[in-house]
Amino acid sequence: MRSVLAVLAVVLAVSGYAQAADTPGLFQGVPWGTSLKEMKRRYPGGHSQKRGDDGQLQYGVVLEIAGRKNAIAVLGFDRANQFQRACVLFPKAGTPVDWSKPTTPEPPEEAAATWAMLLKLLQQEYGPGFAYKTGGMLWNFANGTIFLSPRSDGETAAVVYSAPNAPSISGL
Repeated sequence: MRSVLAVLAVVLAVSGYAQAADTPGLFQGVPWGTSLKEMKRRYPGGHSQKRGDDGQLQYGVVLEIAGRKNAIAVLGFDRANQFQRACVLFPKAGTPVDWSKPTTPEPPEEAAATWAMLLKLLQQEYGPGFAYKTGGMLWNFANGTIFLSPRSDGETAAVVYSAPNAPSISGL
């Protein structure tokens, strides 16, 4: 889980930068501010962990997203345990998730295809977005931000959904 969270830190550090556009739906229809208890009810069988830098909770769960059965959604909560961020990582297709070990990254050619597929789906849903200098894409809306970025190692894409004014977090 630490490796997943370390990657998440890089992605989340830049997730707040974008320009205005129309309002998107929220992560899987879950409103910002939903309690941790409710998220555990909606997404049973996940893994809770406090972040080391500030002690806030994160709840990781394996979901089927964009046709991938082993997408990892790491849900972030504020100090009042209210939902404020979701980061979805896409490890190598078909690999099981073991929270105590690093995720298995995709080979570069598969990672590129995953990134292109995610970009296409996001653009179909939310419009063209804005290119970010790290190679990611940004969408900023009245009720949050979506950031698509290759992982820092360039092997796996991540999609981050953040509530408005959610603090960027780094140094996980």
